[in-house]
Amino acid sequence: MRGGESLTHFSITDEFLTNTQAVSNGCDHSRWPECIKKILAISFRMPPLLSPRSIQIHRLLTHWVRRGCEVHVVCVNPSTVPRLHWDQELANLYPNLIHYHFVSFPNSPTNIWQKLRNIGSQIPDPYRRWAHQAESVALDLAKQIQFDLLLTFASPMSDHLTGLGLKKHLRCPWVAHFSDPWVDNPYNAYMNTILSRYVSARQERSVIAQADSAVFVSSETQDLVMRKYPNTWRTKTWVIPHYFDPDIYPKVNPLDVHSKMIFRHIGRFYQHRTPEPLFQALYQLKSEKPVVLEGVVFEMIGPSPPYLLHRLRAKYDLQDCVTIRSSVPYLESLKLMAESDVLMVMDAPVTDPNVFLPSKLVDYLGTGRPLMGITPLRGPSADLIRKSKGLVADPRNLSGIVDVIAAYIGEYRMDGLVRRKPGKAIMQAYKVDTVSEHFQELFLQLVEEDDRN
Repeated sequence: MRGGESLTHFSITDEFLTNTQAVSNGCDHSRWPECIKKILAISFRMPPLLSPRSIQIHRLLTHWVRRGCEVHVVCVNPSTVPRLHWDQELANLYPNLIHYHFVSFPNSPTNIWQKLRNIGSQIPDPYRRWAHQAESVALDLAKQIQFDLLLTFASPMSDHLTGLGLKKHLRCPWVAHFSDPWVDNPYNAYMNTILSRYVSARQERSVIAQADSAVFVSSETQDLVMRKYPNTWRTKTWVIPHYFDPDIYPKVNPLDVHSKMIFRHIGRFYQHRTPEPLFQALYQLKSEKPVVLEGVVFEMIGPSPPYLLHRLRAKYDLQDCVTIRSSVPYLESLKLMAESDVLMVMDAPVTDPNVFLPSKLVDYLGTGRPLMGITPLRGPSADLIRKSKGLVADPRNLSGIVDVIAAYIGEYRMDGLVRRKPGKAIMQAYKVDTVSEHFQELFLQLVEEDDRN
């Protein structure tokens, strides 16, 4: 999976289907390598905070600990950020094997002078002041424990700035993990001024330059970020996707739960990413072929602004076939996924190709249910859906979306969508134990290079 081995564009799905067996056969991964026994991780979000980052990182680090690694995480004290969503069940999902070191979120400035001095600490995001304090806690911890590896997870991107400060003092390799692009992210609401874009660009460059390795979750993100930098820097980047844990899904059959056909989207809508292309297609179907939608329900579940979904549903007169629910706890979301007939992903056409691989899509994959994408035809989401036997339509192609919806409904009524269920090979490639082996391969290489130097 080494990014620098080839400058060609590749599908992340093809890459992992090709390399999974090779990596697995390379060495015995039943136990964690002795040369990487202690890891220091920086992640602002960890359970009980409910977010894709906290879910993914908690899952991965717990898997490593179970295999014999000692993991210490510097994260925010959740009680000091009450505006963020909690999910206590998420915190109790796995045995408490990780060593947590909580850092309180600093109080907000109260007067005008403090606010003026605080402007610089809002770049790259509002978590920069917390990152300063996290760095101090991590340095004190490093005086007591000799770590073999430093890992920083973003977003928020301030986590990487903590790593940048720690790199000056720690004598171990540093891996910076990017779930999304930084300065190239069209959804990044913090990149809204000339100053923030300029400073963030310098910060990103410093992180990429100083980190021993940078990990991206798609080759498209890797290409987008690294096109700004010397080709030699690309040799230290890796593409390792999101992952799911097959042991935490409920065993259910949608036909045993409900009599109607259920399409579900579980997750947040925001900015350019809205369900309007889907609603437009449903409106057309309802107007031209209403019989197609009989006994079919489309559910939108997640913490999206209620006015957005309700306004769009009313605009297209879809109250009879679209339901809206607010956010649910993570384990309940897995149950709802498993009880669905079709699971939907929707992306906006803000980059070409699309660079985003949402962790939600990989959670969907873990259910073994049919996948459907309203997403640009080039990109990791579309690649994964097609490799999982699902159908994809571009969000700008209304007739294409109509055709995909009609195809799923027709196949459901004919054979229950048996042909659309993901195969064993693609599911195995995204299991946490498989993906963990790629991380282990990277870590071993970094430690060996560090020993030689």
